[in-house]
Amino acid sequence: MKKIYTLVLSMAISVAAFSQLVVVGTGFDNYAGTSATAQSGWYISWHSTSSPSYYTSAGNFGVAAPSYKYEQDSVVVITPMYQKADTLSFWCKGNGVPFADTNELHIYHSADSLYWAMFVNRDSLPISGTTLKYGLPSANGWIMFVFRKYAGGNLAFDDVSIISYTAIGINETENSSSINISPTISENGIFTIHNLPAQAGSLFTIQRVEVYNTVGEKMRTISGEVKSLNLSDLPSGIYFLKLKPDSGIETKKIVIAR
Repeated sequence: MKKIYTLVLSMAISVAAFSQLVVVGTGFDNYAGTSATAQSGWYISWHSTSSPSYYTSAGNFGVAAPSYKYEQDSVVVITPMYQKADTLSFWCKGNGVPFADTNELHIYHSADSLYWAMFVNRDSLPISGTTLKYGLPSANGWIMFVFRKYAGGNLAFDDVSIISYTAIGINETENSSSINISPTISENGIFTIHNLPAQAGSLFTIQRVEVYNTVGEKMRTISGEVKSLNLSDLPSGIYFLKLKPDSGIETKKIVIAR
């Protein structure tokens, strides 16, 4: 048996620490192919015990067995409502001989659970167990997963987490600039730094930017007069920017969501 716990992970990155909180999550604990064994609050459109709608075989689940088994086309999984979150994470693995690269996982968001807008169309799904992360289009709402089975293969699906990342413990000098980054969620990894002076006529130059991932690894350092960032080579996920103006330090969060 396994559990997906609400957790807080703190890590130090120079003068900043970052934490994550799982606000909605499931590892399909005790799921046995029936609606009665599905986790409370989650909607799953297809269940089966004869041809099991779950995997327990080695390599076909995330942290521990079972995982959910997408076996039919257009099967739907919907999360409970979440609030104040910014990141979606889940484990998946395409199974089949072969698993068709035309199969897709469509991910939708809804603010009211009635009207849905797709924000991820993932094709070329991984055929080895992989955790995927995407930025959420809204801090509140519901998420729906739809497996489109255009050819052979089934999808193992597990360890779904809707996460809130928060920057805490950031030290800044009183006269540091107010810096905006746009967009905060980017599909191509291109970001622009907007320098909004704290006092009229007082402009600050960004001398250095450091880019960290959510486990505290430094991914990039950019020096000089920095006005934009090209992070197109980085994978989808949450990143933290440590910006160094003429004086002080500011930390910002960005999301790359392809």
